Amino acid sequence: MRVTADGPATRTGSPPSDRRVRDDVGPTTDQNREETAVTHLIPTARTGWIALLLALAVIAGACSGASESTTEDVGEDVGPTQRTVTVAGAPDETLDYLRDSGRLAEIEEEWGMTLELTTSWDEFAFFVGGHGDIVSTAIFELPLLEAETGEETVTFGRYSRAKIPILVRGDSPYETMEDLVGETIVAGNPIGTTLIWGAFVKDAHDLDFRFEGVGGQPAGDDFETILGDHATNPSLVVRGDAEACICVPFLAAEYMRTGELRGLYDGASASQYYERFVQPGHSGLMENVFTAKEEWYEEHPYEVAFFLALYEEGIRLRQENRAEVVRTYPQHFAAESEEDIEFLIDYLEENDPVEGPYIEDEEWIENETAVFDLMVETGFADEIEVPRLEVFTAERVRELAPDTWNAPPLS
Repeated sequence: MRVTADGPATRTGSPPSDRRVRDDVGPTTDQNREETAVTHLIPTARTGWIALLLALAVIAGACSGASESTTEDVGEDVGPTQRTVTVAGAPDETLDYLRDSGRLAEIEEEWGMTLELTTSWDEFAFFVGGHGDIVSTAIFELPLLEAETGEETVTFGRYSRAKIPILVRGDSPYETMEDLVGETIVAGNPIGTTLIWGAFVKDAHDLDFRFEGVGGQPAGDDFETILGDHATNPSLVVRGDAEACICVPFLAAEYMRTGELRGLYDGASASQYYERFVQPGHSGLMENVFTAKEEWYEEHPYEVAFFLALYEEGIRLRQENRAEVVRTYPQHFAAESEEDIEFLIDYLEENDPVEGPYIEDEEWIENETAVFDLMVETGFADEIEVPRLEVFTAERVRELAPDTWNAPPLS
């Protein structure tokens, strides 16, 4: 499917695995490099170190295979082609709780598999460097992932929704970004969720909330935009050095608890805004999806099923023991005081971004990938080749699972 400035072309009923393309017209980036499907999706600074990583990956490839292969099978019909699944991901309380409860080891034994988790705040670079079978990344970074690796990918699972709101002082009169025209807004990153909020603002208010270099364009002139540190940005708003921030809510817990900060759009996170105003009723806009290179995905259905089975159990345990998870791993929520821990327990009851891990149907895929239409239509991306998302259900996992798996009942 191709989308231009005039709107989307008519869908021709292509199968889900077909490559869908959306495009627009826009200026080139400052850095001269070969055009990719997402030339203007990211600032040029990131492409430099990713190119270096790709070069290093060629050298290291011979000695850094993602997983050890084996011909031994588990189960009668389908078994693993490798014994270890290597995953790159940020620190994660769900997997920590699954491991510390002992359930991770049990599932590994039941499936005859091992999960090798590399914890990194830059899981994107780890995967681009060829060091993992699966990566957890944002839905809106998937085109970049393919462009930088030169590999087609398959996204087969989901984990957490985009959780970042726009915060303002609790006693301010602001309700929407339209009320903040001309004011200073701080963010920790010019792309990612900040870029998505820019698309929302353009779509809803026809205002240009854009940081320098995003989309190969200068900063928007409707707001004063500055970059700061994620951890200190909330305090800049409280002090009055900025009027709003694109802020991680966990890092602003103290100020949200005391009422010194609150969210625009009735406190909506980016995913909640998407659900309410862009794709009504859609539970998505994922900050973390599970993605593998297409060739690996096609050759390892058992391993994919094992990985999703782990997360099914991890998410179930998290939902049943949310307060214990927060208390056990406060560092994952940046919670330092007992008051903040209690606040976050209550906050997550209504706003926990974690859900999944299954992609249940094609309708969900269509609603989720509609964000790329929005990015193109609002000028935040040029041509985007939308990566492949595949339905992978709990029922399919059970079809592939060994008889030894102590599977929880389907809800």
